[in-house]
Amino acid sequence: MKFWMVINVIERSDVAEFLCDEQIPKSSAPTYMHAVRENAEIELLRLSVKFPAGEFYLLEAVASVSRAMNEDQQVFRVESN
Repeated sequence: MKFWMVINVIERSDVAEFLCDEQIPKSSAPTYMHAVRENAEIELLRLSVKFPAGEFYLLEAVASVSRAMNEDQQVFRVESN
């Protein structure tokens, strides 16, 4: 399954923090999954106009994991999107 999400890093100075395995503040976390990349890009532009102090990034789902239960074990499967 492919989808895209927009994240607001708020200010450019905050980018380094997000790239260091930090938790994303709730106020900046993505809230919508776009099934079409072009729609996500439109949202990216819309938000950048609405919040000019923000620094927005488009995230793409690149892998997923699913779990299946076997009789005696759990089986995890990772798939590239």
